[in-house]
Amino acid sequence: MTFRRRMVASSVLLSIVVCLGVLAQSPPTVLRVYTDGSVEYMESTREFFKRFEELNPDLRIEIETGNLDKFLVMFAANQTPDVLRLYGQYVPEYAARGLIQPLEPFLARSDIRKNLFFPVLVENSLSYKGELYSISWGLAVTSLFVNIDRYEEVGLSMPDASWRWEIEGVQAAKRLSRDVDGDNILDQYFFQPIYGGTSSYAFMNMAGCDIFKGPYEYTGDSDEGVKGLQFLYELMSVHRAMPAPGAPGGPWDLPVGHAASRIDGSWYVTTMLRHQPPFEWGIATMPSFEGERGTSIWPETPWTIPTGVPNPELSWRVLEYIASVEGQQHVTLLGLAMPPLRLDVARTTFAKTYPMIMTSNIVDLALAPRTQTIPVSPASARSLLEGAINSVMNGREPAQQALARIRPQVEVIIAEFIEKMVVR
Repeated sequence: MTFRRRMVASSVLLSIVVCLGVLAQSPPTVLRVYTDGSVEYMESTREFFKRFEELNPDLRIEIETGNLDKFLVMFAANQTPDVLRLYGQYVPEYAARGLIQPLEPFLARSDIRKNLFFPVLVENSLSYKGELYSISWGLAVTSLFVNIDRYEEVGLSMPDASWRWEIEGVQAAKRLSRDVDGDNILDQYFFQPIYGGTSSYAFMNMAGCDIFKGPYEYTGDSDEGVKGLQFLYELMSVHRAMPAPGAPGGPWDLPVGHAASRIDGSWYVTTMLRHQPPFEWGIATMPSFEGERGTSIWPETPWTIPTGVPNPELSWRVLEYIASVEGQQHVTLLGLAMPPLRLDVARTTFAKTYPMIMTSNIVDLALAPRTQTIPVSPASARSLLEGAINSVMNGREPAQQALARIRPQVEVIIAEFIEKMVVR
């Protein structure tokens, strides 16, 4: 090799070394993750993304906090975060408004498949018009939490698949709702007050009502919806399974002991584990209603990619990790979802991590025939539904009247929303 050629080769080699050195010293790309939550939730969220950074050293997560109103201001100002946390009811609405991106193009190049997840959740809460728009930590399943000691005190065993709300549920109310001090006022109840929200939806769902179809067709005033809500009211007013509005007593959190049960989202497991109550507890099989089983479910922390982010492929890497086996196992160990989104992890890691809480009862209930996601219609329509349910539970009007009364307003709200939709 001539001197000139050696010099050229040396120069090329030096250039390569310099380039490699620059690349090695390049700072990681910052991804802004927008979320909100309690102190405990934020600590676990930071721990989750710390692990993501360890596996992806070219990326760094910067967590920003705030509500959805603040996000909308940021979106309008072209200051959109790279990853957005939504809430259980908002994914279809944000998709229709063109605020978040469909994930199908990313799924086509990924090993992640929608059939790995709980099906009803994917079909309704995480999708819009058949396309997936979100991947969540997992889901919350309205479940029956039980103070086993209290049941045993009155000669009852843990509710199992043979229990029916109309028979064993009513009988349990007579034994578990008690006047302890003899003043003719009930001090203990079968379960906590339910005057609206996801727990009331569960009774409408188990009666065979999905409340909203499509999600823009209101069906809450169907015979099934009326039957489920009226039965919940009679559990309170006739069978005294729970305190009526204004009743003395409480608080009604299960660890306090004033209620023998609690009907709430499976997220409540973390509350029970944190309190470590001085009694044995578990999650029972949800009783059937008219021979069918069901409940309400919703996504636990659905993550999305906002429209217009500069590097959507990098945002997808975050969601892809959340949906991976390792990501879902990490979600489970941190208690970020009860259960996680993936069925395989729910049946393995989730079960092994929390053997004391009968995780199969949560998973099986999420897959029950009449289980439905909570309403994902526009927020103002959901508010009308909440008002109607509250009116029933306060004894102001019967279920049929209250649920039918709001139909004209709900239909106007939905029609106006559809007219303004960006993605049709």
